[in-house]
Amino acid sequence: MKSIFKTLLLLSFLATSIGSLAQSNDLPPSSPKDLKDGQKAPDAILKDSLSQEISIASFLGKYVFIDVWHSRCSPCLKQIPFLKDLEKEMEGENIVFLSVNCDSQEFRWRGMRDMYPGLSLWDQDGSFCGKYNVIYSPRFILIDPEGKIAKAFMPQPSKPEALEYLKTLFNKN
Repeated sequence: MKSIFKTLLLLSFLATSIGSLAQSNDLPPSSPKDLKDGQKAPDAILKDSLSQEISIASFLGKYVFIDVWHSRCSPCLKQIPFLKDLEKEMEGENIVFLSVNCDSQEFRWRGMRDMYPGLSLWDQDGSFCGKYNVIYSPRFILIDPEGKIAKAFMPQPSKPEALEYLKTLFNKN
């Protein structure tokens, strides 16, 4: 019984440690499948609130700031106000904000999608998360107007570096 308790305690500690690393966005790329800055962004088809299919490639010509989230992710929820501030700060610039939910069940996304800024999309078949090798959330990705990965691991909106980086792209001081 004590060994089971110790094992559960160790697993809980490991899960908390990995979760805190993911929250800080300090996880390094974890596999050869990870996106690299400068490579062509994979296309994926996502579903919007009207059940229309939206392609990532349809935003070619704009910067695309992608927030990847899950409904049971408390660090994802903590980023919402900062994400809204970031979107407001970039208003009028050549950038679109996408909030991509990677839950396997649509009702989880539908129940929370209106909380998120930007265009809320659902990865109904898991292809986005697979192609972008999303293994934790929140995860932030920036695609440039040419359809290349500008930042595969964009800083979280709560970090000043996120706004600073975007401001340099648009020469805002």
